[in-house]
Amino acid sequence: MVLEHARQIVAEADELEQTVRVKAHAGTTQFRLGVSSTPGVMLTERLLCHAASQQPPMKILVTGGPIALLANALRERKFDALLVDEWAVPLDMDLVIEPVAELQTALLCRPNHPLAKRKSIEFSEARQYPIACTGVSNEMARLLVKSFGPDAHPSNMVTLTSEDIKCLLNTAMNTDAIFAGVLAPARDFLARGDLVKLPLDTEGLGVCFSLIRLPGRTEPLAMSMLRDIVAQVLHD
Repeated sequence: MVLEHARQIVAEADELEQTVRVKAHAGTTQFRLGVSSTPGVMLTERLLCHAASQQPPMKILVTGGPIALLANALRERKFDALLVDEWAVPLDMDLVIEPVAELQTALLCRPNHPLAKRKSIEFSEARQYPIACTGVSNEMARLLVKSFGPDAHPSNMVTLTSEDIKCLLNTAMNTDAIFAGVLAPARDFLARGDLVKLPLDTEGLGVCFSLIRLPGRTEPLAMSMLRDIVAQVLHD
């Protein structure tokens, strides 16, 4: 009871602070968004271009990083919302979760990779090469092990880790490393023929992305704009 009352007091104080901040900056829309790697690479430029073209002016902050750190920052009210892999969000937080997209995953390599011309491959063959990947949620790790066995756990499989997806894709394009992750950010690489999809079945390994906010807070005006851009961009 005491803890719940304390949380309510904090929420009401934060709501008052937000109202004061909005009135103090009348005429200027402000929005602070935390993004994981896939939404970051697919949406950030579009969001910034949209904000730059608005009248009255729109002030927007888009910050990427590991989801656990973003979730802690949301808890501390440093963000208005997150757009992240839903499965990676800590379960001990009281949140408003709005699913917005489920994206396919794949293994990608350069066209002259030793495995590129094969009609089918085994997971064990892919593991003979460096695997480049972003951070993986516990739920995705469970699904990987269920699909391909214990060797597919990220702690065993992944050798090159970064939250910079373009860097991972470029690494796969220029070496024998294999990119393992969401397919959508690689559209341009695939269209140019810089990368090709390996024939390994990843059905059932899609990643669910959600807009996440704290409960009891007034929804920022920019949320409707964000939803529109998500619908336009964040898809297979």
